[in-house]
Amino acid sequence: MKETLYKFTGTEHTNEGWQAIPLEVGCSYCIGDFEKYEGSITEDLRKNLFVLPALMQGSDYSGGSIQRSNKRSFLKKYEKTEGVYEVYGGYNTYGVAIRLDIYESKEIKDVFDALENYPLIDDEDHTQLKDEWEGQYMKNILIDELCKDIKLEAYIPEWESLLEDKEAIELIAWDGVNELNLNWYEENNCSTLDSESNTMLQSYVEDRLIITHCKKLPLFINRDWSCKQTEEMFLSKLSEGATKND
Repeated sequence: MKETLYKFTGTEHTNEGWQAIPLEVGCSYCIGDFEKYEGSITEDLRKNLFVLPALMQGSDYSGGSIQRSNKRSFLKKYEKTEGVYEVYGGYNTYGVAIRLDIYESKEIKDVFDALENYPLIDDEDHTQLKDEWEGQYMKNILIDELCKDIKLEAYIPEWESLLEDKEAIELIAWDGVNELNLNWYEENNCSTLDSESNTMLQSYVEDRLIITHCKKLPLFINRDWSCKQTEEMFLSKLSEGATKND
C-alpha cells in the first residue's frame, strides 16, 4: 500500500522563542502540523517522516464508520507505542500518524497488509460504532422531533405526560425500527433515517400509544395502522374486551 509521507513541523512558543513541539507517547497533535514530504528518504528520515493512513482518517465531510472504527481499533492497541500518535483538526477531523520506521515494522505492516484484503481491523468494533451512531440519532435527534410532532389530545387526556418519558418513547421507536424494517443511512460521522422513515416511525409510535393508553379503542376500527404488527396489536386488545366505550 503506497501512502503519502508527511513531516511533522509543529512548533510552540517558549521562553526561548519558537521551538519544535516534542512528540510524546499517548499525545494528540494537529493534523495541520504534518506537511507533505516528497523528497528522498534517508535512513535518518525514517524516524522523522510519518504516514497518515487514509483508512483511519476522516472528518464531518469525509470518511465514515470504517475509517473511524479502524482509527479507534488501531489506537486501542498501539496508542502507547512510540511513533504512533492520534491526530485531530477542524470539522472533527481525526486520524493516526505513524512514524515511517514503525509503519514498516513487521507487526504494523501486517495490519496494513490485511487491510488491503479487507478494509476493517475489527468487525465487532465496527458493529458497535454503528450501534452507537444509531443510538445517538434516536436519543439526541429523533425522539425530540417525534415528541414535538405527536398530537394525541383528542384520544388520550394524559398524552403530554406520556411524551415526557423519553426512555419509554425511545423503546417504542426502536420496536418501530425493527417492525417496519427501516434502513439506516450512514453519513460521514453519524447514522440517520430518511424523512419517509421518520414519518413512518412517528405513525408507529402514535399507534402504540393509542393502543396502550386510549380507553375508546373501538373508535379506531377503521384506522389505517402504521403496519401489520400494530393492527394485530389493536385487534388482539379489542378482542380481549379490555376496552369499551365509556
